[in-house]
Amino acid sequence: MDDRRKWAVFAVLLGVLGLGVAVVALAGGSDDESDGGRLTVERSFVPGTRQPELLVSVQRKLNVPETAEDGRTVRLTCNDGDGRRVIQARTDWPFLEEPNYPLPHIHQPATTKEIARIDECIVTGTTVPLRGRMRLRG
Repeated sequence: MDDRRKWAVFAVLLGVLGLGVAVVALAGGSDDESDGGRLTVERSFVPGTRQPELLVSVQRKLNVPETAEDGRTVRLTCNDGDGRRVIQARTDWPFLEEPNYPLPHIHQPATTKEIARIDECIVTGTTVPLRGRMRLRG
């Protein structure tokens, strides 16, 4: 292979690598992670039943007592697309670590109608902003 061909192959590989890095960087910087933490908010069911609930998960690195302003509790507020409150509850902090769940989380009781209205949830009473948009699951 001559030198020009080697440089052309190298340039193509470098371009593909650069594109991959750019895609990963853009995908990883969403949902306010740069300002704090991202919540995962999903429709779920109480284990062993068909009772609806919200499964709200947080990044493991943030699930420490020091993240809560008082070290013990936080407030979960879930709003609809117009910013109207659907659910508000005080919950223990840090969130639960349970087998078969990949992240620390809470099981927030909610009706099917409430879950259908929720667009975003926010956890306040923390030293960093925590928020996430609703994802459908189960």
